[in-house]
Amino acid sequence: KAMATDSSVGAELWAGGVGGAAGVFVGQPFDMVKVRMQVMGSSAFSGPLDCLWKTVHAEGITGLYRGLLPPVINSFLLNAVVFGAYGHGQQLIGPARLSHESKTFWAGSYAGLVSVAALVPFDHVKCQLQVDRAGGG
Repeated sequence: KAMATDSSVGAELWAGGVGGAAGVFVGQPFDMVKVRMQVMGSSAFSGPLDCLWKTVHAEGITGLYRGLLPPVINSFLLNAVVFGAYGHGQQLIGPARLSHESKTFWAGSYAGLVSVAALVPFDHVKCQLQVDRAGGG
């Protein structure tokens, strides 16, 4: 198999980002129902389907996508980093005499390491802001 090129790593960044964003778009209505059920509880809804129905009735279909932008951006960036780092990891391994499984393992491990290094600082800031706003810090 040919070694990954810089343009293929760029394509993997884009594919990862778009795939992550699409996943959030599909899952957002379920997440919205979950969050409303957690926050408002049984005093407002008799169950998830009741929450879904009342939301669509009161706010339209767009109500199911309230708060969509932050998770789309987060998922786009996370998946872009993981896919891009995986492609870069494959590029670094190159034509080494390893089995396909070993190359996949090492490229995946590299992607995990890069994604943690890139994303943990942002997650730490998010957690600090959540605690500060709750009066805990």
